[in-house]
Amino acid sequence: TTSNKNLTNEGLKKYQCEMLEMAKTAVENVEHDRRSMQGMTMAIAPEKMGVAKKMIESFLNDLCIYLEDGERKEVYQLGTYLFPCNKKGGSKA
Repeated sequence: TTSNKNLTNEGLKKYQCEMLEMAKTAVENVEHDRRSMQGMTMAIAPEKMGVAKKMIESFLNDLCIYLEDGERKEVYQLGTYLFPCNKKGGSKA
């Protein structure tokens, strides 16, 4: 995360790409009962992105509180993504 939620610097972009690579590796190498990979494709109204980001952040914080309570034995990575699938949707190119 960053202190400015609307800013993604180059270091953070690199970190995000590394975490996605780790997720790809986990699909092949981590037993199903030790990981969760879920996703969905949906049509949305782009103007709802601001609220959606806040909802995702709230969920992540709540889940972190739940999972970190008690004895901690392993480190896990949790990531979320929400981006447009169409070529026009925010691409810099």
